[in-house]
Amino acid sequence: MKTTVTNPFITALAMFTTLPAPDVGIVDRSRSARTIVWLPWVGMLLGALGAFACGIVMILGGGPLLGAICGLAVLTVSTGFLHLDGLADTADGLGSRKPAEEALRIMKQSDIGPMGVCAIVLVLAIDTSALSSFANTNANGELWAHDFWQQIALLVTAPMVARMAVLIATRVGAETARPGGFGALFAAVTKPVTIVISLIAMVLVVATASGFASGFSAYEIVHWVIAALIAVAIGTLWQKHLVKRFGGSTGDTFGSLIEITQMCYLLACVLG
Repeated sequence: MKTTVTNPFITALAMFTTLPAPDVGIVDRSRSARTIVWLPWVGMLLGALGAFACGIVMILGGGPLLGAICGLAVLTVSTGFLHLDGLADTADGLGSRKPAEEALRIMKQSDIGPMGVCAIVLVLAIDTSALSSFANTNANGELWAHDFWQQIALLVTAPMVARMAVLIATRVGAETARPGGFGALFAAVTKPVTIVISLIAMVLVVATASGFASGFSAYEIVHWVIAALIAVAIGTLWQKHLVKRFGGSTGDTFGSLIEITQMCYLLACVLG
C-alpha cells in the first residue's frame, strides 16, 4: 500500500521544488497553513544548493560571473522555472492594461508575451550582476576569500528572504483573485505570530551568514539585515500593488513576488 507523507517540510519540497520527494497526497487548506511556514527554509535549502554549484565553479577557476550564473541556474532549475514563469505572466498581465478579469485571463494563457520576456531578462541580468559584484582580486589576479564567501552567503540567504515575502502575503485577511486557483490554497492561512517568528529567524540567518562571510564585521551584518528587511518591505508593497490591480493574489503573483524580492535583496546587499 502506498504511504502518503504529511510532514509539512517534505510537503513544501514536493509542492515548490523539483527535488525528489515522496508522495504527499492532496494538500487541503488545513495542511497548507502548516506547509507555507516552511517555504523560507525550502528557499534556504535551494540557496545552499545554488551556492555549492557557484563555489565549485569559482574554485575550479570559472570566475565570479560564471559562478553566479551557475548558482542562479541551479536555483531556477530546482523550482522548475515556476517563479520566473509567474514573473513573466504577471508582467504580461500588468502590461496589458486590461481590466482585472481580462488581465487574469491573459496571465493564465500558456504563451509568454514580450513584456514577460523582458521582465525575465532584466531580473536575471540584475541578479547575476549583483551576485558577481564582489569580484575584487589581489595582485595575483585571485579572488579575495572575503568576496568569495560573500557571494556564497548571498546565494544561500537570497531565496530565503524572497520567500519570506510570500509568507507575509499569505497572512490572515489576504485576498485571492481566483477562488479555485493555486494561490487560493495558501491565501489568508498564516497567522501574525508565525510571520513575526519567521522574520526573527530570517534576521538571525542573514546576520549569521553575513558575519561568517565578512569576518563578523558589525557593519556588514547590519548592512545585510537592513537589506533583507528593505527587500521584504518592497516585496510587500509590490504584493499590495498586485492585489489592488488584480483583485487578489494568484500563483503567478506569488512567483513574481519571490523574484522581485530576491532582486531587491541582492541589490541592497551589494550597493553601499
